[in-house]
Amino acid sequence: MPDLENCWVVVTRPSHQAAKLSNSIASQGGHPIPFPVLEITELPQPAGAENLIKGLNRYQLAIFISANAVNQGLALVNSHGHWPSQLPVAAIGRATTSALRGAGFDAVLAPRERFDSEGLLDLAALHDVSGQNIVIFRGQGGRTKLGDSLRQRGAKVDYLECYRRTRPQIDPSILHDHWRDRQLDIITITSAEGLQNLYDIVGPDGRDHLLSTPLVVCHPRLVPAAHKLGWQAAILVAKKNDDDGLVEAMIRAWRR
Repeated sequence: MPDLENCWVVVTRPSHQAAKLSNSIASQGGHPIPFPVLEITELPQPAGAENLIKGLNRYQLAIFISANAVNQGLALVNSHGHWPSQLPVAAIGRATTSALRGAGFDAVLAPRERFDSEGLLDLAALHDVSGQNIVIFRGQGGRTKLGDSLRQRGAKVDYLECYRRTRPQIDPSILHDHWRDRQLDIITITSAEGLQNLYDIVGPDGRDHLLSTPLVVCHPRLVPAAHKLGWQAAILVAKKNDDDGLVEAMIRAWRR
């Protein structure tokens, strides 16, 4: 019997990034319920972007926070110039690493186990960055942990915010119908912003159901965020911050 036989799972990734996770759930006998709680949109010309891009050759490292940062950031670079051949790149997670390799970067500095800012900061190459210029490609208003830590180590850090995350217009009755029919077993969440959006989208009428549905998250920092919202059901943290890790955590949750 497949590990997720008859398990109904809410997939909250943005629509353009949900296919792999949904297919993995289906391959294990589960039923994915697409319900994007984030939408990735282009920013108007980011402040200072053109000058930063034209001066990319003065940086010693470029860090990409997400696959969206790769896609949007490189498009922005190409619209104003080109990528300096000597500028190395780094990525936090597997999807970001794959996106960079797909864009033609053969050498990508990335953690092998912990796929977050802390995992990247643990790499030996980022221990001694005093005097280096580092640019971070990210979404608008992202976490500051990485940049702050690199500055504490003596680096000069600039951000290029190349996309924004917004809350999509989506009908919550999709979830209400699944709860009514008892066809909603697990919810997946990959960011605190997405968690808050989900809470807001379902509205007061759906929150009792929401807070009593088991939750699978990609990072331990999402656990207190869920508890702050009043989560009552079990919360399982994926051992790996990627789709495979999420599926493994779903299987653990479903077996319970």
